[in-house]
Amino acid sequence: MRNNLLFKVYRGIRIVFLSLLAFVGLYLFLAATIGYITISGDETTEPKTIEIYLQTNGVHSELVLPVKNQVFDWNGFLDKNLIRAKNTYYPWVAIGWGNREFYLETPTWSDLRLSTAIKAASGFNETAVHVNYYQNRIEHETCKKIVLSDTQYRQLVTHYLACFQQNESKPIAVETGIRYNDRDAFYESNGNYSLFKTCNTFTNQALAAASVEHCLWTPFDFHVMRLQP
Repeated sequence: MRNNLLFKVYRGIRIVFLSLLAFVGLYLFLAATIGYITISGDETTEPKTIEIYLQTNGVHSELVLPVKNQVFDWNGFLDKNLIRAKNTYYPWVAIGWGNREFYLETPTWSDLRLSTAIKAASGFNETAVHVNYYQNRIEHETCKKIVLSDTQYRQLVTHYLACFQQNESKPIAVETGIRYNDRDAFYESNGNYSLFKTCNTFTNQALAAASVEHCLWTPFDFHVMRLQP
C-alpha cells in the first residue's frame, strides 16, 4: 500500500512537471512567433514633427518623450520635486511600466529572487510607472527615433496618462526612497504585470496607441525594437 501511495505521488509530481514544461514550451513558442506578426501603422497626411525615442536596456523597453511641446507638457503632470536633481532642466523623459517589486527590489539581476519572479509571472501583483529624465538622446542600436504627428502623439499621451493612478488629476507617487539615479521617480500604476503583459507588451501597446507599426503581441523587447530601422 505504501509503494502504491509513493507511486501515485511520483506520478502526480511527474504530471505537474511535464505540464509545466509543456506550458513553458508553448509560451516561448507563441511569444517567439506571434511577435513577428506585424500590424502596420495608420497612414496619415498630417505632418510628422514630434520626435520620440524607443529604447531598451536589453530586457526592458520604454519610450522617451519630449518633456514639453505644443501637444502636452509633462511638467504640468509629473512632480519634478520627486527627483533629486531639482535645479537641472531635462528636455526628455522616459516613461516605463512594470512590476512594482521588480522596480523597487531588483535594481540589478543579481538582486532577483525566485519569489519575486514567480509572483511577477502570476499576474497577482502591483505595478509602477518609472520616469527617468534625460538631457539628450542619441540614436543607436538600442535607442531608435520615431517621428509622430500631433494626433499620433496626443493618442500616445492619452495611453500613458491612463496607466497612472491619479488623485485629483495628479499622479500618485510611490512612497519609497529608492532611486536609480538623481533624475528618476516612481508612481503608482494601474494594471497587473504577468507573463502575458510585460513591460515590453506595454511599450508595444503604446506604439499601437500612437498608430505606428507594432507587433500583434510580444513579451520581449527585441520584437518591439526590430520594427524600427
